Amino acid sequence: MGSAGQRDRPAAAADALMYSYDPNTAWWPSSWWNSAVAVTTMMDYLQRTGSTSQRWIVDRTFEVNKGVFPAGVKSSDPIEGNFASRAIDDTEWWGIAWIQAYDLTHDAKYLSMAQTIGQYVQGYWDTTCGGGVWWNRERTYKNAITNGLYVRLAAALHNRLLADTTWLGRAIAGWNWFSASGMINASGLVNDGIDSGCHNNGGTVWTYNQGLAMGAALELWRATGDPTQLAAARRLADAAITSSSLSPNGILTESCDPANTCDDNQKQFKGIFMRYLLDLLTATGDSGYRGYAQRQADAIWQHDRDPLNRIGQRWAGATPNAGLADAGERARWSARRLNPISPTQRSSLMRSWKIAAVGTRGGGPGHRRRTRPVLRHRPGGHRRPGQQLVRLRAVRDAGRQQPAGRGRRHGRDRSKSVPIGLYSGFRRLHAIVGRHLADLVGHRGWRADQQPFGAKVGMFRSPSAVTAAPNWARTVAARRLPRPRTSRCSKYSLHAIDFDLEEPEYENDAAVNNELGAAQILQRNNSGLYVSVTMPGTTSGAGYFGTLLLDKSKTLGFTPDNFSIMPFDGGFNGATDQINALESFHGLLESHLGWSSATAYAHEGASLMNGRSDTGEFFRQADFQSVLNYATSHGLARFTFWAVNRDRQCSPPDNNGQTSGVCSSVTQNSWDFTKYSATFAGATPPTSGPSSSPTAPPPPTSAPPGGGCSAAAWSATTTYNGGAVVSYGSHQWTAKWWSYGDIPGGPAGVWADNGAC
Repeated sequence: MGSAGQRDRPAAAADALMYSYDPNTAWWPSSWWNSAVAVTTMMDYLQRTGSTSQRWIVDRTFEVNKGVFPAGVKSSDPIEGNFASRAIDDTEWWGIAWIQAYDLTHDAKYLSMAQTIGQYVQGYWDTTCGGGVWWNRERTYKNAITNGLYVRLAAALHNRLLADTTWLGRAIAGWNWFSASGMINASGLVNDGIDSGCHNNGGTVWTYNQGLAMGAALELWRATGDPTQLAAARRLADAAITSSSLSPNGILTESCDPANTCDDNQKQFKGIFMRYLLDLLTATGDSGYRGYAQRQADAIWQHDRDPLNRIGQRWAGATPNAGLADAGERARWSARRLNPISPTQRSSLMRSWKIAAVGTRGGGPGHRRRTRPVLRHRPGGHRRPGQQLVRLRAVRDAGRQQPAGRGRRHGRDRSKSVPIGLYSGFRRLHAIVGRHLADLVGHRGWRADQQPFGAKVGMFRSPSAVTAAPNWARTVAARRLPRPRTSRCSKYSLHAIDFDLEEPEYENDAAVNNELGAAQILQRNNSGLYVSVTMPGTTSGAGYFGTLLLDKSKTLGFTPDNFSIMPFDGGFNGATDQINALESFHGLLESHLGWSSATAYAHEGASLMNGRSDTGEFFRQADFQSVLNYATSHGLARFTFWAVNRDRQCSPPDNNGQTSGVCSSVTQNSWDFTKYSATFAGATPPTSGPSSSPTAPPPPTSAPPGGGCSAAAWSATTTYNGGAVVSYGSHQWTAKWWSYGDIPGGPAGVWADNGAC
């Protein structure tokens, strides 16, 4: 695809697909085989693009789903372990998935599982009708999809196993039987199966049957080098893309599309065909296949995509389209994303705002540096349409170190903790988080409830930004007000505000418009207020949604003091990747906003994470120094990191291989990372460290007995949302927010103790 916008389409589609993934059960709740295809699609995307941002789902899906599940949990059939079920083709889809996983990760466990699945499938090959694999355990039907999958899987195993002859022989036998079975008709199209008399049953020509036959011949050609097999793959492809039934007007169409009657299985078929057509394109470089693929992508993007980038059933478009919600449903969907309805769907409501300390670089000798609180906006909390920001309250700092939990960034939860001992005369800043809303508005009443969260030290190059925090910090909570008001910026002496746009709002055009509009109002009505906008970073700077955000800013005529990206949790491997991302983002600022190079650098910022990130990336002191050198030499406006409260060594230093909210999980001295922000700001780095490092208990293999507790026992391998109730150590616990692997009663502070049970 030529343009940058086209290159960003896969990322947007992948994000939309991931939105439907359930990390608790580690699948897409549609059907067993649909999830195998979906995870294969994600892995194909990761391999083709080099992205690693969603790579965690590979192992998660494998480990959670390799066990036994009764009927009705993952499928209408029981899942019998090692991904096997009575539906042989369903099992084969998982074999194909783990071949893809092996290609992506080179982890032998995936290849081993693919072999196990292949052996299971082999048990359903017999000589009825001369050969072939049965579709089901009852041996009632031999069809195209089961045998196309069989040949593809067997050939793929041979191509990945040294000195193999067994799987090669099976693949050749399978293809010879399939190609002679009569299922491929005289037009080169694949009918669904064979009848009891072992003849083509004249069944529906489904696109996925065509695709798997093509993919089977292609993978076998890779194994044998036999040109007749490559020619067979090309004939199958050519027949499909020139067929008046499969490709009317050049757009791939399922037989159930015109009547809008495709079921959840059939809605996936065309994507499977396209995967194997692109595989053939990779092998041949055929410009005709490339042009056909481009037409499909353009048609989908222009005619079959909703505002959340979900792809519909009918690629040529048409109304109604069963694959896309109607306008009312899209509005309700958007509202649900902005307005979760229960604690288990969104963790704590009090997540949207946090306090950060900000500083200015420069001022010269004798320049007086003061501190002020900064409200840091975190979209993602509970809001009804029309609700905006909010009332403010002050919280007296008690000077106590609070435990940290995990908050949300890039779609995953991240630690939050308070209070924070800041440097250079910084007093302790008690950051309390309130509900998500669009604008900073009026004040009414005080709240007694408190929720501990973490803070980020943010360093700005701005004469109006300040570098120390008073003993009082402010928080925000939601109330409905008729219009945005900004008098509280003056009332609470705010000098800087950062709008941290993350999913799901980051992916919603209306929400982004509201957030940027709110920032613009604050900037316009508060002279000298430093306004920054922070967004997720990618290895290419900012993805599809980031470029849309920049375009929206230009359309609004809104120029914040700073655009920052967060170059972590997205396939980053140290400072080199981060600097490359920042340089790419600089190019995006130039191209999308029409800025000169100098102007772009002067409005660019880096928002880092110290130590071990959520996805297991590591950013050590040398990485911070390298990024600081880049930021200083290029005149960047901002250098910040998450989080000061993690700026100390764990015990043990690697925190047993876990990411913590209260320490960095790397070897360090206290304040090592804060010193880089201090240096950037021109402040005096700290000399004394925070309180002693918390000791992380070793990760348990299982929960201690829960006694007579009725709640399910806590598990180290289960993901919990806020509001989840578990038993652990003869106590009952309620999750305060999203949690994975955080021990009840442990240092993360995720779980509220409800008492003995």
